[in-house]
Amino acid sequence: MRVKNRLKIIPVPKQIVTGVTTYKRDFDNIVLSEIAKHYIFVKENELADAVFSFSTLQKPLLHSMEYVKAPIYQILHNDGIAIHEKFIGEYTNHRFVTHYTHFYRWAIEKHLKCFFIPMSIDTEWLPYRHNENKKIIYFSNIYDEKNKTIFEMKEMGLEFDTMSQGKFNGNGDFNWNEAIEIVSEYEYGIGVGRSAIEMLAMGMKVIIAGKKIGGVISNNEELTKHWATNCNSVGYSNYKGNLLDEIKNLKFIIAKENRKIFDMRNYLKNYKLFFNIE
Repeated sequence: MRVKNRLKIIPVPKQIVTGVTTYKRDFDNIVLSEIAKHYIFVKENELADAVFSFSTLQKPLLHSMEYVKAPIYQILHNDGIAIHEKFIGEYTNHRFVTHYTHFYRWAIEKHLKCFFIPMSIDTEWLPYRHNENKKIIYFSNIYDEKNKTIFEMKEMGLEFDTMSQGKFNGNGDFNWNEAIEIVSEYEYGIGVGRSAIEMLAMGMKVIIAGKKIGGVISNNEELTKHWATNCNSVGYSNYKGNLLDEIKNLKFIIAKENRKIFDMRNYLKNYKLFFNIE
């Protein structure tokens, strides 16, 4: 019988619910059980044969000599090429997952061990839009860099509710399931990253906007383009359209039977390849 290797997991620090924490939740439910067939998970102070980081730490995982020679599996949560450019020489043992095709191309050019896996979710627990509320909701945690975009959209004439950090229009204290149920009642959703994908999977018409305005997802080509950058708005800073005009004709909806394209189970084999699991 083959002896399992020991895997040390660097966790996500406790924080408000974000795309990273919901990604980790789905990852644990779908992928981690498969990894457990091949590894023994060890505690922070125990020796390990490999290290896996789901944390938001971007620097190389070289905190102690034990990490230097071990395979290091690291999931990246942004496309910060400028950050990683500084550490290329220290990434000898790192294997990365990215959700941004442009970062993947850059990493391959730099001879880094990098895998592109599209951002995915657990669609089985998501509701599907179930009423005729024609309104718009902004579903994303609001912070300073997003306030300018929110102001810009309101200047265009958009009126929308908000669900941010468990608060609906700044009030209440909703858990994730409760927040999702409220969001699923809307026809239009504004957001980025996993929240945008979740709204698409719930049959909503989606506008990509966060730090910047990325525009609307109006067809499969637009979906592919945005999904290839984790539905992140930053790459679309030159958006010159008017959302109020665009959403009037927006009809693109993911049918309930088709939303499984976003399901993480479809990418289990990709994660196994990343972990070098046969």
